[in-house]
Amino acid sequence: MKKNYKLLYIISLSCFIMIIGNCKKDDVTQPCADPYCGCPGLTGEVKELSKLYYNPKVSSFQNKVAFLTHGGPKPPLNIWDKRTNQIQMIEISNKFQDSIQYGGINDYSWCPYDESKLMLNITTYTDTVGDKKKYWFGTNLYILNLKNLELEKVSPSVFGRVGHSSSVIWLNGSTLNNDSIQLINLGLYLLQKDMFIFDDIKYNYEIQSNNEKYFLGKVYNQQTSMWGINLNGKNIMFPDSIVEIFYISISPNSENIALSVLPRDTTNNPKYHRYFEIWIVKISDIIDKTTITDKKIINLRKEFCRFADTFLNAGYSSNNSLVLSMYKEADDIAPLFEISLDGKIIRQITDK
Repeated sequence: MKKNYKLLYIISLSCFIMIIGNCKKDDVTQPCADPYCGCPGLTGEVKELSKLYYNPKVSSFQNKVAFLTHGGPKPPLNIWDKRTNQIQMIEISNKFQDSIQYGGINDYSWCPYDESKLMLNITTYTDTVGDKKKYWFGTNLYILNLKNLELEKVSPSVFGRVGHSSSVIWLNGSTLNNDSIQLINLGLYLLQKDMFIFDDIKYNYEIQSNNEKYFLGKVYNQQTSMWGINLNGKNIMFPDSIVEIFYISISPNSENIALSVLPRDTTNNPKYHRYFEIWIVKISDIIDKTTITDKKIINLRKEFCRFADTFLNAGYSSNNSLVLSMYKEADDIAPLFEISLDGKIIRQITDK
């Protein structure tokens, strides 16, 4: 039978146009097609990026989002003001006396009653003698005032000059003269009293809800190789096969949890490989259960033709939006974006 090459050419060209039309690489609001990203050439291989952003946290009043930068010798702390859409980059390394060398920000927490203050957990190298020959490794707590950019050391005196090693939560319920600080896996610190309570198990979590009802943390069971959420001391597990949960965030209204997840690939088919995803879970759906079966998945490859790496940290910027760092395959940096919970890009925040 004689082949109609002209017809075949028209059909092939039409298919190609349909694929490109459904997945415009330069249109960040256009979802990708069939079934996880029809963009040609995307492999999703983890690459070495020159810059990305992580650990985003919204202030208690939801006007500002802080985040950290990975890339460069001394990554700054960034404050995004949602009202003005301006970013304030704050260099921390130049705020220490000669006896202390700055090693970077490990973690931080917004003040629950004043969004001009943050508590920073900072790696420090301290010269305890004063001869500038030997510096002792440790971490210390500092309060950063965004109004005057002054840094005040507030570490518990029980740890001495070198400090401790722990992530930090500035607990909701704190007031101006009665601040309670949780040092994760260490205990509770009453700031004004300089009183430290070791091994207060009630507070050994990663985040606290604004309504003060929930303490949350991601959890891994080595015996079953299952990941899940520790909610107020109770482990609630995913039956899904997961490589790792990298980050956990709770919405300002204390109703939903966002988890940054790398699901285990079981397809052995690059076309369907899921790579990094955000899983949204309603607290009301899991609070009385031991297994998490109901969740909403935001697949970065399917929705945005973009990828993330092990720094995927999706944090709430409002009750209905998240901020995260993600990149196209050809990119050298992973800009910070704000996205809606239904998988649409609201805006690009950095590196425009």
